[in-house]
Amino acid sequence: MPEDEPQFSPDAMPVPADDLERLHVLQQLYDLEIEKQTLQAEARQGAYKHAQSPLLGTLGIIAMLLSLMFALAYQEVWFYVAAGVAGVMAYASFHVAKRSLNKRYEKQIASWPYADKLESIETTQTNLGNYNPIMINFLPKYLRSRQAVDMLALYLERGQAQDLPEAIQLYEQN
Repeated sequence: MPEDEPQFSPDAMPVPADDLERLHVLQQLYDLEIEKQTLQAEARQGAYKHAQSPLLGTLGIIAMLLSLMFALAYQEVWFYVAAGVAGVMAYASFHVAKRSLNKRYEKQIASWPYADKLESIETTQTNLGNYNPIMINFLPKYLRSRQAVDMLALYLERGQAQDLPEAIQLYEQN
């Protein structure tokens, strides 16, 4: 067993002392983290959507194609120039620079609905003990997932295990 993996020790456990209560707190922390990540992904998607101009890009492509058709038909240089300008316009409308996207994301995440929700989530996480890594570190690394915590809590709730070490044994057997 690797040295960096914490060993289970009942007397080294933080408050709350009840294993099931601790697992429920971890479930809530995982739920809040998932909600936070979903909110951030939604803000990033909104920023990306606002950074693009699909209508302008489509018009640029149409203008470019029309200019190329006229350039080929009439052999005029300025039609080629117009096609080039329209092509650049189309590219600029669809392309999103990472710097611009990050700025829009930061604005989006600081705006009203996102900022309030994120602040609420972070406050709840702090109140549940997220500031205390011992809350999560009392489990071995391979059990630090929402699914594993759910299974351990289920073993304790059903009475299949009397304490956390027994629930861990049951989890490892299945």
